[in-house]
Amino acid sequence: MIVSLNKNIWLWNWIYELIDHRDPDFRNYLITSFAKTRPEEIKLQLVMKLETFGYKVKITSTKDALIAMSEEEYIFLKLKYS
Repeated sequence: MIVSLNKNIWLWNWIYELIDHRDPDFRNYLITSFAKTRPEEIKLQLVMKLETFGYKVKITSTKDALIAMSEEEYIFLKLKYS
């Protein structure tokens, strides 16, 4: 299943929690670089970090992030974070 980050805003909570648990140093890097970095670049860095966790991610020309995940995982995450 392909999930759009722009259409599923609750996915941001999942991404933040996932990165916080797996790579807290990256989270600290984002916090310190937030004032110097454009929001689109931060979004790109977050999404590309998902690739290092094994997710397949595609960035569209409209700067939307498409994340491939199983339907079961999508339903579980939607129930948890909505």
